[in-house]
Amino acid sequence: MHRHHRTPLAATLAANSISIAGTSLTLIGVPWFVLETTGSAGRAGLVAFCATLPIVLAALIGGPFIDRIGRRRVAVASDTVCGLAIAAIPLLHHVGALEFWMLCALMALNGFAHTPGNTARYVLIPDLAEHAGTTLPRAASLFDAVSRGARMVGAALAGVLIAFVGSETVLLLDAATFGLSALLVAFGVRGLSSAEPR
Repeated sequence: MHRHHRTPLAATLAANSISIAGTSLTLIGVPWFVLETTGSAGRAGLVAFCATLPIVLAALIGGPFIDRIGRRRVAVASDTVCGLAIAAIPLLHHVGALEFWMLCALMALNGFAHTPGNTARYVLIPDLAEHAGTTLPRAASLFDAVSRGARMVGAALAGVLIAFVGSETVLLLDAATFGLSALLVAFGVRGLSSAEPR
C-alpha cells in the first residue's frame, strides 16, 4: 500500500486529536479567563452553559447538513469557525471591546460549530480505513484512542499553560489548534468521494 493511500486517514486522525485537544483547552481556558477578568464564578458557569447548550441543537441538525455540504467541508468549516470564535475573545478583550454578552455568543457559536465537525470526521472513518487498506475495527479503535488521549493531554496542558503564559495566550494557542486541524483535513483528505457533498 502506497503512502499516499494512508494520508487521508493519518490526516484525519491527527486533525481529530488536535481539534479535541483544542476543545479541552477551551473548556478550561475560557472559564478561567472569565474568572480572571470578572472575578465571577457565576459568569464563568454561565459561559460554560452557553457553550454546551447549542451542542444539542447541532447534534439534531448535523446529519443532513453534513450530507448536503460534504464531510470534508463541514470538518474544515467547523474548525475554522471554532478557531475564529475563540481567537476573537482575547483579541476583543485586548482592545477593550469585549462585552459579556459577546463572550456568551462566541462560546455558543463555538459549541454549535464543534459538534458537526466531530461527527463529520467520525463518519469518514469507514471509507478512510478502506482507502488506507486497513480494517474498520482497527481504524475505529485508533480514532477512539487518539480522541481519549487528546482529551487528557489537552486538559493537562491547559492547566500548565495557564500557569505559565496566562489564559489569554492559551486561548490564542487554542484558536491555532483549530486552524491546524482545518488545514490537515483541507489538504490531507483528498480523492475520497464520500468526503464530498452528495
